[in-house]
Amino acid sequence: MDQFAVLSGDHSAIHTNQETAMRFGFPDRVQYGFLLSALLSKVVGMYFEHAVCAAVSIDFVKPAVAGQPVDVRAEVTQVQDAMRSVVLKVSMLTGNTVLVRGKLTVVFLAG
Repeated sequence: MDQFAVLSGDHSAIHTNQETAMRFGFPDRVQYGFLLSALLSKVVGMYFEHAVCAAVSIDFVKPAVAGQPVDVRAEVTQVQDAMRSVVLKVSMLTGNTVLVRGKLTVVFLAG
């Protein structure tokens, strides 16, 4: 998270200071939502050969705190042969609690 703060320029105290996060009722710093969304890159890059992300639509349902394990799940819900793409339903959970949900469109490169 510290490296993401430097990279993104977002030094919001709720992400960088445990005392501030605790003042707002969290047990530790709140994870960056866009750091969590970066986990979708693994879905595209590691599970779809010669493909790129074309679109992402996500909702941040609940915050995750620093050090909290996050499980990423993706399910193909639509195959578009003419567009050389698939649409995935994505979710990120900690235990049974949904943190992030949304849709990811993956396009396969012509080659």
